[in-house]
Amino acid sequence: MQKPLTLERSSLHIDGRNVGVDVTTLTKHGTGHGKEKKPTLRFDKVVARVTERLQAAAGACAPSGVTVLVTLTAPIKLASRTAIAIDDTLRALVAHSADEPHASLTGLGNRVRIQIVAHGLKSAPKFLGFAHNPATDPRLLFNMTRELLDLATATARRRASARGLVVMCPRSSACLDTYRHIWAQLTPATKTRKVLMVFTDGRAELL
Repeated sequence: MQKPLTLERSSLHIDGRNVGVDVTTLTKHGTGHGKEKKPTLRFDKVVARVTERLQAAAGACAPSGVTVLVTLTAPIKLASRTAIAIDDTLRALVAHSADEPHASLTGLGNRVRIQIVAHGLKSAPKFLGFAHNPATDPRLLFNMTRELLDLATATARRRASARGLVVMCPRSSACLDTYRHIWAQLTPATKTRKVLMVFTDGRAELL
């Protein structure tokens, strides 16, 4: 079981003044999956339609404090039939997630993986979906999302909403754009205004 993240109070000296920040280090989920190639996501109109349908399904069946993660290869083939198949599997998996929180299906020209994550953060979205190129490892997307869910849970417990956050990341900056995509969907559930992420290759960027 992963230990909850802790936030340490610190400060940065910027333009002649001290700025209060919290500092934490993400716990890396998974093993990194090879050379941890840059994840490549797709955002075309077909992806948007399928995502909208699955988001509605998860919103209707997932309990508060649970997020349904779905990855599927793109381009999405036979989008309507694929969405129906994922919808059915998603609902069945949520109903029995205590016994089996993972599922995968291959058909209609698409490879799909589903993971149910219980985190207890009531304001977090019930669904996060990723359409990705076949070369992207879906396990990497799952693990990065779980890392940021840990961070969102930690920041939601803070009282000081105006403080910035410096996050030491266990991955390379090749993952920056995907982290930003995930965090943008989690931001409403947090109390953090700005997040500076420092990667293992030395690059530091705002999420």
